[in-house]
Amino acid sequence: MDYPEPAEEIALVGAAAPDLPAEIVAKMIAVAGEVRRLFQGEGEAPAAVEVTFSTRTLVALGLPDLAVPGRRRTRSTTPCNGR
Repeated sequence: MDYPEPAEEIALVGAAAPDLPAEIVAKMIAVAGEVRRLFQGEGEAPAAVEVTFSTRTLVALGLPDLAVPGRRRTRSTTPCNGR
């Protein structure tokens, strides 16, 4: 699966969660990139993880209601892949 380039993904997540600090968005994208690398495996090696991050998941993680301590999440917590 092809994912957006980091700069494009930072823009997408930043637009969806404008109150989230840019530094946090960049770190989220970096972590997602590493998880995706492990998910895809390297060369002939099998994947080291079984689940990856979609851009949709990153947007959901960046929504403001998750950043407020004590506030309950109102959106679905089901991952994009249905697991």
